[in-house]
Amino acid sequence: MNKLVDWITMRSMSRDELQRGVKADLAGTDSNMAGRLYRALVGAGLSTPAMRMQTCIGGGAQCADYLQAVADLVGSMLPSIVLYGVASAAEVDYASLAERMQREAITGECVIVGRSEIGAWGRLLEGPDHK
Repeated sequence: MNKLVDWITMRSMSRDELQRGVKADLAGTDSNMAGRLYRALVGAGLSTPAMRMQTCIGGGAQCADYLQAVADLVGSMLPSIVLYGVASAAEVDYASLAERMQREAITGECVIVGRSEIGAWGRLLEGPDHK
């Protein structure tokens, strides 16, 4: 995988091929709570939560930190990537993945749009169950 496009292709493949394996690995956990976050916090006895969404968008060296985080995520998923046949460890080459993506983002003048990060917070309501 020598091109950023290859990484994007692997990411697309992971939506299809790796998704089944990741779901099995996560066994009952919910990796996408965005649509249920409000109800979960209110249901847990918190006040109406404040919610925010943020994403990274930029180009070139501006995205180095984000691409490092993506490489780290791929590294944490590497056992599943290999197990489910998406790519071999040699194809991913985790040790150089962040640097390769950063170099290609700069030389290719790529615009990188990151995934959305969602945060929510509220206060514990007063009451008989919340003293």
